Amino acid sequence: MLIQEWLAEAVTMWSFAALIIVVTAAGGETAAAEWTYRVTAVALLEPWC
Repeated sequence: MLIQEWLAEAVTMWSFAALIIVVTAAGGETAAAEWTYRVTAVALLEPWC
């Protein structure tokens, strides 16, 4: 059970990293990119709140 949770968290973190890289490469100065950064930041901070 712990391995499954660990794998789920790892996949989530790598997915967020890939999303940020793609959005930044596509155009990091757009409003959509800014919202992507904000939503990702909130999602990463959520477990600690």
